[in-house]
Parts: sequence; C-alpha cells; structure tokens
Amino acid sequence: ADEALDLSPVEWLCLFGTIFMGIWVQGVITAWTHFAQLYTSQMWYFSGGIRGTGAAPALSVFRAGWVGLRYHLGSLIGGGLKLMIAMPFRLTLGWILAATHNEYNPVGYMVGGCCDSCLTCYKRAFMLMNRNAYMDVSLQATPFDQAAEHVKNILAMEHEASALALLNGATWLFQLVGLASIASIGHLVTSFEIQVMDRLHNIQSPDYIQQPELLCLAGAFLALLVSFPFMMLFDIVSDSILYCRTIQKMRHQAASTFKSQAVAEIDRACGSRINGLLSGMVGCHCAGRDRPAEEEWGLLSKMSLSTAATPPELKPRNQKDAGQSRSSSGAPHTSWMTTGLPGKASMR
Repeated sequence: ADEALDLSPVEWLCLFGTIFMGIWVQGVITAWTHFAQLYTSQMWYFSGGIRGTGAAPALSVFRAGWVGLRYHLGSLIGGGLKLMIAMPFRLTLGWILAATHNEYNPVGYMVGGCCDSCLTCYKRAFMLMNRNAYMDVSLQATPFDQAAEHVKNILAMEHEASALALLNGATWLFQLVGLASIASIGHLVTSFEIQVMDRLHNIQSPDYIQQPELLCLAGAFLALLVSFPFMMLFDIVSDSILYCRTIQKMRHQAASTFKSQAVAEIDRACGSRINGLLSGMVGCHCAGRDRPAEEEWGLLSKMSLSTAATPPELKPRNQKDAGQSRSSSGAPHTSWMTTGLPGKASMR
C-alpha cells in the first residue's frame, strides 16, 4: 500500500489536476442544465403560459442549450466552478443561515450565534454563488457576478422576500412528499415482483432471495435516485416564475412612470393649450376645437380677419385664353386666377 502511494510531485500534481478538472466539468454541466431549465421556463412565462394563452416554442429545451453554449459559455464555465466551490459551504452554512432567519427556531439562533464569524464570511464570499444568478443571465444577458448581485437585490425586497419564503416552503413540502411517494412505489413494486414470481420466493429455486427486504430497499433507492432530478425542477421553475413576475411588474411600473413624466414635461414645456390643438389636429376633428381668442393670438387673429374680409374670386385671365381653350377641346376650359372681392363696405 505504501508503494502504491509513492508518487512523485509531478504525479501528485497530475492527480489533483485531474480531480479538479473533473469537478469543474461537472460544475459546468450542472450550470448548463440550470441555464437550460431557467431559459425554457422564462420562454414559457413570457409566451403567455402563466395566463393560459400560449406555450413555450417547440424544442425550446434544445434552443435553450444552444443559446447557453453560443452566447453564455463564459458565464457557464466561470459560474460552474464557483457553484462547485460554494456547494459545501452552501449545504452547511447556508442551512444554518436559513435557520437563523426563522424567529420560531431558538436552536437556529443559538447555532447562528456560535457561528457568527463563519456566517459573515459566507455572506461576503459564497452567498451569491448559487444557481439563481442564471435567472438574470438568461433573461438580461448579464455577467455571472453582476447577475447574482441583481437577483439578490430583487429577491431581498420586502414583498418578494415573503413570497419567496412562502413559495420555498410549499415547494419543499411538495418535493418531500413526491420523493417519499415515488420511493414507496419503488419499494412496493419490487416487493410485488418478488411475491408474484415463484422462482424468487421458492426456497428450492436457485434464484431464491433470502433477504427480500434488502432488494425492496434497493428498489426504493433506485426510484428515489431516478425521480430526484425531476422533483428538483419544481424548485427551479417556481423560483424562475417568481423572478419573471417581479421583473415584469418592475418594467411595467418603470414604463408607466416614464410615460407620465414625459407627458408632464411636454405639458410643462408646450402648455395645455397647444396640447389641445395638437390633439385635435391628430384626431382630424376640428369642430370640437376651440377657436383661439384675439388677445391670445394677436397678430394671427388680425391676419385671419384681414384675409376673411377679402375672400378670393375665381375668374379667367383673359377672354382670348378662354376662347382658345374652348375651341381646342370643344368644352369650356378656363385657366383660373385668384383676385380679391370687394369688402362689405364697398358692396354697400
């Protein structure tokens, strides 16, 4: 045994390098699967799936995988390594930190007080290294670190934090019940097969199983192992839907605020009077628009009145042109020009 472990420094370096690269590759694969799941759920949400008016496009999972490799490969590689490094701390210190947030858990408060320095380091270094960052990476194409900070700030809002806590509790309970049910089904199916097949419970058979309970436990464990990735989808999809709903609400609020500010700026700069005129012109309905008063429009009113006093008259330029036009076409055709009519005073 001692001779088997007698390796040179280069061989030890290669061994640790191989182990490190294996962990890194596993992290990249995990990050890629998280990205594809989040991207697909976001396509489903914004296509109207949450309202029942649409669905995700066909082959959306393959499209999500291609988008991740084509446009976010750097975030997948870097984020995958960070996820694997932070996993041990997230499974231990993250659980303790979550227990301290529960005011009805005095044990959590005691453990959190004993590990306060460790929890502080966890918050500063490892808390942001989680799969939630890929929600913002897939939705807004931000880098991994910036996306993690953005998601943390959004989910830390008061109303979203309470909704997230409630959602996580319901999802955790659903996952626990689902995994227990599937494991129980695997146990029952294995036990039923042993009881039905004569060669498995007949003591004279060479395939006789002496310890059927061990085989039933193996069937339950296998069913649990197969169902685990599918049950984890509920957690990922529920968090993604909550994040999409929050982002959509924030965008609508920002759009309405910008619109009201733009209308206020236009009204302040141009005045409500001109806004009414422009609205009437755009609506092509001049009858409902008030006529501007003379004291408001000064020179424009005077020009309008002077023009109205001498309306134009149409008459032929000369008789010769009229005759030529009549003789050439056989119908009276006159070239017209405008002249002013006498005002009301002259007509009197």
